[in-house]
Amino acid sequence: MEKVSYNDGKPSALNDNTYKTLTEVIAPEVADEEYKISSVVHYPFVDMAEEDETQDTRIVKGNLHVSGIESTNLQDWNLYNLIIDGDLIIDGDLDWAESGNGSFILVTGNLKARNVIIWGNAELVVMGDVDVENTIFCFEGDDGGFLTVKGNVRAGFIICTTYFNVNLANQPQGILIADDDEDIIGYEADYVYLEDEDDEDDPRHYNNIFIEYYLEDGLINERALREALIAGKPFTKKKTE
Repeated sequence: MEKVSYNDGKPSALNDNTYKTLTEVIAPEVADEEYKISSVVHYPFVDMAEEDETQDTRIVKGNLHVSGIESTNLQDWNLYNLIIDGDLIIDGDLDWAESGNGSFILVTGNLKARNVIIWGNAELVVMGDVDVENTIFCFEGDDGGFLTVKGNVRAGFIICTTYFNVNLANQPQGILIADDDEDIIGYEADYVYLEDEDDEDDPRHYNNIFIEYYLEDGLINERALREALIAGKPFTKKKTE
C-alpha cells in the first residue's frame, strides 16, 4: 500500500502543513518496542518524550510518496520524529535539519530521492537501499548528526562535513567528498579538505572539484551548497561519471 497526498494532481510535500494528515501518532515506547529504534538511533527519543511532550513520534504504515520532506523548524527542535514502515519515495528533496535536542527519520524499506540533505543533530536511518539521483549531503553534525544505511547506497555525490557521522554497511556507488576520510567510516574519500598549501596540487584537493563560489577558506560553504542543491544548480567544475 502506498500513501500519497496530492496537490493539483501531483504528490504534495511533507511539511508543517501536511504532516498531521500524512502521518499518525505512535507512542514512543510502542515504536521502540516494535521497530527496535534505540538499537539504530542514537537520540534517546523515549526519554526525551517523558521530559517534553511537544515532540511527537509519528508513523506511516506502508510506502510514502511525496514531492519533498522539509523540516518543521530549521532553527530549533523538530516537532516530530518520523517512521516510514515501508519505502520512502521522494520526487524532490529530503531536507531535514535539527538544531535542538534531536530528531530522526527511520525508513524500514528503501529510500529514493533527488537529493538527501541532513544537517545538525538530525538522524536518518534506512534499513534498505538508498538511491539518490544527485547528492547526499550531511553537514554541521558536530558528532550529533548520523546517517546510517543498512543496504546499498547509490548517489552522484556523497558529501560529509563538519563531523557528521556517516555509517554505510556497503561500499557506496558515487563520488565521496569529506573533510576527512574518517568522516565516511571505512571508505576512502575521492576528494578531501587539505589544509597545507603544499597539498594544492594533490588531485584529491577540494579545489579540483568545487566551483570556487562553494569554497570558503578552503572549506565547503555548506549553506551555499545546500541552496544550490535545492535550486538544482551545478557546484562542480567538471562533469563527473
